[in-house]
Amino acid sequence: MGILSGAALLAGAANAAAALPPIKHVFVLIDENESEATTFAAGSPAVYLKSLVAQGAFVPSYYGIGHSSLDNYIAMVSGQAANPLTSADCSTFAEFTSPSIDPSTGQETGQGCIYPANVPSLMSQFDTAGLTWRTYQDSMGVDPVRDGGTTCAHPAPNAADPTIAGATPTDQYATRHNPFVYFHYVIDNVPECNANVVPLVPNLQNDLASAATTPNYTFITPSTCNDAHDTPCVNGQPGGLTQADTFLQQWVPIITSSPAYKANGLLIITFDEAAPSDTTACCGETTSGGGLVGAVLLSPYITPGTVTQTPYNHYSMLGSVEDLFGLPRLAAAKGTTAFGSDVFTAFNFSPSPPPPLPVGPQDSALKLKPASFKPQPAGKARKGRGTTISYSDTQAATTKLTVVHEGPAYRVGKGACRLLSPGHKRPKHSKACTAGKSVGSFSHVDKAGANKITFTGRLGGHALGAGTYLLEATPKLGLLTGKTVTSTFRVR
Repeated sequence: MGILSGAALLAGAANAAAALPPIKHVFVLIDENESEATTFAAGSPAVYLKSLVAQGAFVPSYYGIGHSSLDNYIAMVSGQAANPLTSADCSTFAEFTSPSIDPSTGQETGQGCIYPANVPSLMSQFDTAGLTWRTYQDSMGVDPVRDGGTTCAHPAPNAADPTIAGATPTDQYATRHNPFVYFHYVIDNVPECNANVVPLVPNLQNDLASAATTPNYTFITPSTCNDAHDTPCVNGQPGGLTQADTFLQQWVPIITSSPAYKANGLLIITFDEAAPSDTTACCGETTSGGGLVGAVLLSPYITPGTVTQTPYNHYSMLGSVEDLFGLPRLAAAKGTTAFGSDVFTAFNFSPSPPPPLPVGPQDSALKLKPASFKPQPAGKARKGRGTTISYSDTQAATTKLTVVHEGPAYRVGKGACRLLSPGHKRPKHSKACTAGKSVGSFSHVDKAGANKITFTGRLGGHALGAGTYLLEATPKLGLLTGKTVTSTFRVR
């Protein structure tokens, strides 16, 4: 194990104080267009989903962020707020006009559907951090002409989206329910998009076979028949909450029995938006929201039967995922409340005190004898020239010795002192001061205790000029750096 610097250890102690469960695999499953009051009501056809409440955490005060679908999905993976086109589900797969990111909010201020490659997303964050992500889209690619491909399926930029017209008896994929293809960062890297934006079957079950093949972030979109969107479905199935519940009953046990989930997983099941009449919001949103949809969370770190009344929304979910993986918050996720001890009730949020910080090497009693000397000339050494540097080190380490030339200087405005060049006078009306300039350094491998070094008064093959100097000694051991000590000397 490497030695940490004091700063790194302090940062680690701060993180420990705000520790979160060591979740390494997050699964997000999104259903469609149902209000919490309907889904979780007595007599609701979502019998299986309601039964999951007793197995994990129920979040009745979970909200969408807008209407219709696409703006909610975009929010979940980027924190980008709705614009008129995404709120209308982008019937045309439109490029952004006048794209520009507001540095104060992180929001893209242009209008469009396909976010420019410089707009950060959870996908770019995961790639940068060396984490893995994958989305599994039910029914995607069944009709590759309609969908725009068998993987990474989307219309051509600025073309109409054929899936807006509704499902067909054989194909219920909806581009607007797949937020990943609305980012140039994803679709411009065709090999990665084809590898990470894939059909649900058979990929999800294959990937869940081991923790090593399970992505850190898994996003599951059922088809428009299986997510409660269509009622009834064009293929003759009942659709609505009945069909969505059947889908959950099939796939949730597959997820929760997987090695990745059992070890350190979190499954989040929620809806993109409530009924259109519900525009309520939470969590600092100042515009119309997506209404109250509710959510169920399952994890080994959640006590079965947990209920929290804390309000959350899709931005909160994004922020929670970022916090769990140590990623910075994006756009509207900043400032939102993340899932905490109210949700992760089977996790100890009171960590043990951090171990004491290790003490680095310390030098002391630095001096030069004599403290005033002439440098040794080049070539043959002369008696009475140079000096001896001595100091004591608390442990074996390497000390960097830096020679700083000090001399008369003048202050530039209210700024730092500027050394006077030889033969020059201080400018009129300027204030006198003393400044230093490093003229070179060398290192010495110390032993614990007393150390002595012969110093010729030469650095880089050149003798130090006459004047006053400061010698700075800074000990270092691995990544631990001790305090710098100093001593003054003169060169004649």
